[in-house]
Amino acid sequence: MDNLEQRYRDNNLTRAELVQLKDEVNAMNDEDLGASLRRHWMDGQIPDGSVSGETVERMKDNIEDRIAATRGHAAFVFFRYFKIAAAVLLPLLLFSTLYLYKENSKLGSDVITFNTGKGEKATVTLPDGTTAMLNYDSRLVYTPKLYSKSERRISFGGEAYFTVSKNKDCPFIISADRLEVKVLGTKFNLSARNTMKSAELTLEEGHVEFTSLLTHEHVQLLPGQTAVLDYATGKIRVNADTDIADVRAWQTSQLVFTDVPLASVLARLQNVYGVRFVVKDKDRMGNFTGTLPTDNLHEALVIISESFHLKHTQSGQYVTMTAR
Repeated sequence: MDNLEQRYRDNNLTRAELVQLKDEVNAMNDEDLGASLRRHWMDGQIPDGSVSGETVERMKDNIEDRIAATRGHAAFVFFRYFKIAAAVLLPLLLFSTLYLYKENSKLGSDVITFNTGKGEKATVTLPDGTTAMLNYDSRLVYTPKLYSKSERRISFGGEAYFTVSKNKDCPFIISADRLEVKVLGTKFNLSARNTMKSAELTLEEGHVEFTSLLTHEHVQLLPGQTAVLDYATGKIRVNADTDIADVRAWQTSQLVFTDVPLASVLARLQNVYGVRFVVKDKDRMGNFTGTLPTDNLHEALVIISESFHLKHTQSGQYVTMTAR
């Protein structure tokens, strides 16, 4: 490169040599390029009488232009790689930040969830000793870090029988779809499924406050009473003298019906067993009174068929019922 620089200063470079020198200069880093220019500028010999002052000034201008162009190129290259690095690292940084935020939030909240599936039941014991026996397709969620501070709040969906430990200074609150239940200590059965048209709470012991979140109507229940919330209107109806044994029959894998339309009975069985009913003869759909198992679909179908003089056939998840 020294020879090319000397030939450049002597203005004797061919076009090919000029391109070669340019490539070599562009390949140098700023430190090496500066050192080479300083060395040649300070130590280089300028022939006496062969170079005019105008030529020297032109050479200095050319060198300074080269330095500026080279540094500009280096800055452009650095900026280009910086943009590439930023494009790669920024999403990773954002992902890492979001991940750490979620993990920290999770660790800070410690939310605990209990779920049951089709045909499953489970009993949950909460930190204060309150128990909830969950029926099939039910979900109970609570935050231990917040539970039993000023209130004992859980989120719930499905059906469960609650035995709530007494604590007059710390109410037990259930948040469910379009309703809220508040108690101090009691026993009750709550069915709050968003797949149904209504929610029901039947009180066995103590007192509860049942609130519709749609209309803000609330009622105080006494033992033996059932509050029925219409999801569509938000209105609450209270039924007296409910047989709690019938309501709790699901705990022994039974469903008890008293003069209930067959369509409603089949809807309950659909939820329990995960099947779909097709009734060909609608005229046979009267009311049903009796007990059906929740752990034996064949037995339930036989009882229904004998009660309404129907015959049933099952194909996969579909059960077709026709007149005999």
